[in-house]
Amino acid sequence: MKRISMALGVLGLAACGGSSTTPTSSQMAAYQRAALTASDTVTTYSTAAAAATTPTDCAAAAQQYQSQMQAAIQEMQADAPAMDDGMMSMGQGTAADVQCGVAVMAQTLAQYRTVACSSSNATQNQTTAAQHAATMAVYAEHMQMRAAELSQMSSRMGGDGGTMMGGSSGTTMSGMWQGPSGQTMPWDHQIPGCAATPTAPAPTPTTTTTPTTTTTTTTTPTTTPTTPTTTPTTPTTTTPSTTTPSTMMPSTTPTTTGTAS
Repeated sequence: MKRISMALGVLGLAACGGSSTTPTSSQMAAYQRAALTASDTVTTYSTAAAAATTPTDCAAAAQQYQSQMQAAIQEMQADAPAMDDGMMSMGQGTAADVQCGVAVMAQTLAQYRTVACSSSNATQNQTTAAQHAATMAVYAEHMQMRAAELSQMSSRMGGDGGTMMGGSSGTTMSGMWQGPSGQTMPWDHQIPGCAATPTAPAPTPTTTTTPTTTTTTTTTPTTTPTTPTTTPTTPTTTTPSTTTPSTMMPSTTPTTTGTAS
């Protein structure tokens, strides 16, 4: 309700000199019908997939669902740009996520085609189908909510959008949207992958990013052990001097004292 009140203030200013680019009543009605068809289609498939116990039944239910959902998505895609333009013109840039949301639905459906009924186990196929159906149900409800939001803002300002189709797109609550089946959703709900930006770009394809692992190489400084240069000291051997004793030879010549008479 707060969102709608703010939009009316912006529209009041626009009426004094600005111009509105809200979608025409036929565009809005076509989008609302497509969003409702998407919700009904996924609800029907959820029941059929749960009852499919054979590969044949599983494949038949999946094929019918995929065909019907693809048609609903294409119809929403045709009017999604005008829906986002309408949100932008009313100052609701964060709600201009219709094109992005429909693109996410198309991606989700394409991904499911690759896994639907691919298991030989019926229980596994039922589980996969239930998970997909739960996700698509939320997306389809989001699209209904955006249609109701824009329709109510447009009708309050007396624009070409007119009123909702007999209230089938839901009603407003305090800060919440209530769908035709009693489901509720906050006005600021966002589909994963669709950031609340004024331009509401299409989602970026999911890519698997391999984290870069930085390997820290610890360099161990090479330590060359220094072998002390040991110069072996040869001990000096002092050879003792051998003194050869002098041999005193006795005189052999007798000493003659005087001559005998």
